Amino acid sequence: MTEELQNFEIYAGDTNNILITVTNLETGEVKDLTGSDIEWVLYDPNLDETLITKIVGSGITILPSGIMLIELDPEDTLDILPANWYVHEAEVTDTGGVISTVTTGYVKVKRSKA
Repeated sequence: MTEELQNFEIYAGDTNNILITVTNLETGEVKDLTGSDIEWVLYDPNLDETLITKIVGSGITILPSGIMLIELDPEDTLDILPANWYVHEAEVTDTGGVISTVTTGYVKVKRSKA
């Protein structure tokens, strides 16, 4: 099952670390992500355009206790139009080949004045 409406705001051009804990929503148990393939995307639903893609080894690190760390560098968001809501989604393919969309939501990109 998918954790939906996982919404957050970021400032364009900032470094951001997003931590997502993956659990089995039916049992509440933390999912072991060791060896899993994970893809996280940020896309513009109006243009049907993917703006950022992160995968394990290239922006995603698997941590203990079912946690994935998604690292956004300043250049990832610098050219994204601020003041818009975008959609994010993370998909996990575990070592058994089971594919699960584990989280979705909206991201508001804000303009930095500094």
